Amino acid sequence: MVLCAVIFAYISGLVMDQIVFSGFNSRAVNIISDKNEEIKQRILNDFERGVTEVKVVGGYTNNDKTKLVCLLSSNEFYKLKGIIHEIDPNAFFYVVRASEVSGEGFTRK
Repeated sequence: MVLCAVIFAYISGLVMDQIVFSGFNSRAVNIISDKNEEIKQRILNDFERGVTEVKVVGGYTNNDKTKLVCLLSSNEFYKLKGIIHEIDPNAFFYVVRASEVSGEGFTRK
């Protein structure tokens, strides 16, 4: 009975997610790594997505770094997560759900 309830809750969540976001669930991935150039090339080649580079300063170390920002579909994000771990297991990245995205590669046709 408990297993059925868990499965039902999971499936209900997926269905509600599809209804609320109409299948346009996007993720904004922010990556800080010592191997940004390799990660950027994989994003450009494997996903054919754009990447924005933002200059940042570490609050703890005071070191200048570059942060990569890329918007991907949820499915693409899971593939990128594996690529990041493959290239730099020590990379710092965080992901936020982008509720609305418009522009090349994301505009509904």
